[in-house]
Amino acid sequence: MINVNIALSPSWFLGYDSLIELFGMFTALLICFYSYRLFRMVKEKKYLYLSLSFFFIGAALAARAGSYLLMYFSWGHIRTIGSPIAKNIIQSSTLNFLGFSAHIILMLAAFMTLIALNMKVKDKKLISLLFILAFTSSFLGIYVAYALFFIVSFILLLYITHYFYQNYAEKKTAQSRNVLLAFAILTGAQLLFALSSVWNTFYVAAEIVQLISFITLLIHFIRLFRK
Repeated sequence: MINVNIALSPSWFLGYDSLIELFGMFTALLICFYSYRLFRMVKEKKYLYLSLSFFFIGAALAARAGSYLLMYFSWGHIRTIGSPIAKNIIQSSTLNFLGFSAHIILMLAAFMTLIALNMKVKDKKLISLLFILAFTSSFLGIYVAYALFFIVSFILLLYITHYFYQNYAEKKTAQSRNVLLAFAILTGAQLLFALSSVWNTFYVAAEIVQLISFITLLIHFIRLFRK
C-alpha cells in the first residue's frame, strides 16, 4: 500500500470540499474558455497561455475532487459496515495517491505556464528544468507533508503576483487591478492550504478563498469579452 501524508480537510467538511473543488473546476474551465475566445478575437498569445494554464488548473481540481470523493465514500463505508478488506484499502490508497499526484503535476504545469508568460521565458529547456525542480520537491514532500507542495505553489505565485503588481503600477487600470487582486487572493489561498497541516480548519478557509480568486478572475474575463 502507498502511504502518503496529506493534509486533509476536517472530517465534517468531507464531501463539501469536493463540491467546492468541482465548482472551482467549472470556474477555471470557464476562464479557460473565455481566455481562448479572447485569443481568437485579438490574436494575443498571452490569452492562449492563460487559457492553457486554467485548463491545467481545472483538470487539477477535478483530480483532487475525485480523490476527496473517493475518501468520503470510503470513510462512509468504513463507518457503516466496518473495516473494508485489505484489497479495497490498497486500491483506495493507490487511487488517492494517483489523484493527488495528478493534482500536483497539473497545478505546477499551470503555474509554470504563467511564469513563462509573465517573465517571457522562451527557453523550453529552462522551463522544463524549473518544472522538474518544483515537481520533485513537491512530490517528495507528499511523504513528509502535503503542505510542502502548497509552499512551493505559494512561492511560485508570489513571483506571478509580483508581475501583475508591476503591470498594475504601470497601467493603473481597473482591468489590471482586478487581475492583481485575483492572483493575490489565490496566493493567499496557497498559504492557508499550507497552514492546514497545522490546523485543518485553515483548509476550509483556503478552499473558499481560492474559489473567490477564480470567481474574481472569471468576472474580469467576462467583462473583457463583452467589451
